[in-house]
Amino acid sequence: MVDDGRSGFDPAAKKIIRQLELENQLLAERAEEIFLLGRIAAEVTEARSVRGVLMRGLERIAILKDTEFAAYGRWEAGGLDLAYGYFLHGDNLEAGKITLGGDLRERVGRGPVLLHGAETSLVGLPPPVRLDGSQASLTLIPALAAQDSPGCFVFAGRCSEHDQQERSLLVTRAVEIMSLRLENLRALNELSELNRRLDAKVAERTGQLEAANTELQLKIEQLEQAQKMEVLGRLAGGIAHDFNNILTAVTGHVELAALAVPEDDPLQKDLQAIREAGERGARLSRQLLSFSRRQVFKKEPLDVNASVRDLAKVIDRLIGEDIELELDLAPDTGSVLADRGRIDQVLMNLVLNARDAMSGGGRIRLSTRSVSVEPPTAADGERPIGGTGRHVELAVADDGAGIPAELRARIFEPFFTTKEAGKGTGLGLAMVYNICRRHDGWVQVDSEVGQGTVFRVYFPELAAEAVSPPSAVVKEPARGDEAILLVEDDRTIREVLVKLLDRLGYRATSCAHGQEALELLEDPDQDFDLMITDVVMPVMGGGELAARARTLHPRLPILFLSGYTDDQLGPGDPLANADGFIQKPVTMAELAAAVRRILG
Repeated sequence: MVDDGRSGFDPAAKKIIRQLELENQLLAERAEEIFLLGRIAAEVTEARSVRGVLMRGLERIAILKDTEFAAYGRWEAGGLDLAYGYFLHGDNLEAGKITLGGDLRERVGRGPVLLHGAETSLVGLPPPVRLDGSQASLTLIPALAAQDSPGCFVFAGRCSEHDQQERSLLVTRAVEIMSLRLENLRALNELSELNRRLDAKVAERTGQLEAANTELQLKIEQLEQAQKMEVLGRLAGGIAHDFNNILTAVTGHVELAALAVPEDDPLQKDLQAIREAGERGARLSRQLLSFSRRQVFKKEPLDVNASVRDLAKVIDRLIGEDIELELDLAPDTGSVLADRGRIDQVLMNLVLNARDAMSGGGRIRLSTRSVSVEPPTAADGERPIGGTGRHVELAVADDGAGIPAELRARIFEPFFTTKEAGKGTGLGLAMVYNICRRHDGWVQVDSEVGQGTVFRVYFPELAAEAVSPPSAVVKEPARGDEAILLVEDDRTIREVLVKLLDRLGYRATSCAHGQEALELLEDPDQDFDLMITDVVMPVMGGGELAARARTLHPRLPILFLSGYTDDQLGPGDPLANADGFIQKPVTMAELAAAVRRILG
């Protein structure tokens, strides 16, 4: 018998010593448990993925607690589909299935399950695991429900029932550590994915903002260019208005002088030369008004060839010395019903575009002809609108760079331009398209890169009987004796118009602005058969004067006379209350004809 050194102690002391030994053993076991859990936590922490956490955790638990098999499976019908399995003394298994019998799945759903001995037969483990005999033990621990695919941890080995309970407790705590690490890792992965998506979204949004800013800058530049053109247009319109007033005074006095001089007097030739110069000035003024878009849209029979010849003199000075201008005008080209200023605008825009397409010089060819237009076919998709029958074709061709096929569909869009910043508004071809539409015509473009471009515009041709022959010069126009109220703010114009009306036999009374005219209209002693008024005047414009005059004398005829008129002067149409309109500069014949047309 071995003396353990306690023979001298009484029984009570021996009991106390034994209790201390047991407590120390428990502390030692707890220390070992804490150490093992720390090892597992360290191993799991080193993993960088969900799969890595499972592999490291299952491996460390199997080794440290001498567990023959450790696995994690996802629930499916009849068992667990293995995501990862670890054999302590065999090959690792990455696929397979663990079957569960009876109500085992339901039991596991409520918490960890400890099986011992024959009960282990309820679980069908993959080979080479064999749990036979009373020493077989198995632990099932449900995974956290927060996982993406919740399943079950499986640990199998050989030990006594008492040892199994202690080992299962330790394994359960180890699984808790693994689960926490999994949740942390999954949260970090989700956060990383969210950050990645956020970075991608920020990059995408930044790109969108940069593109939008670029587009905004382009629009600002286009707006500034359009505003510059608007300023130039207003300036041109103002110049044309003043020029028309001057021409009205010149032509009016020339006609009065021509009436006072005998026909055989040599002075008539000089007066005729002045009259022709005035007509050229009037054509130039119409071109300025067309550029400024301050002209009433007025359709009348137009000789296209004559219009092209007149405008060619202006074009020749605009295109530069390195560009040749060639005219090919078919003599049998018919006339069209059109606004001459708008047609000049179409031709001018197309010519300037052709000039800009030839940076190294070249040739611009203007041609006209009459063509017969057949109904469109399925293959004739280039003509969006337009009728059939006889049409006048006006073509502008250049030797420039040409227009790529992918851009041709967009060239008529407002603000679309291929010119560099500051050299184009993107409005020219849009205006050409709209003007053609307003004249019941259309525009076509043929272009090849490196081979030049041809724009062809088409307008319905007037029948020969609809075109009035040139009227002979009337020495003494139609006369009358009615009372006429003339409202004109320009003194020189006012005086010459009064003289022309007096020469025609009318009784003319003049005033300088609308307020003075209203005072005369309110005077019961005054009775007028017609009011002729300028459109743009200080104090009160012609549109407002006409509206107020109609409230005083509803049947009073009104004839507008202007060097230009905006399409809109305030609310409504400025010509809404007019019975006629004459564009300055006005001749005696035009004035006489307009007055008699209204008075009958």
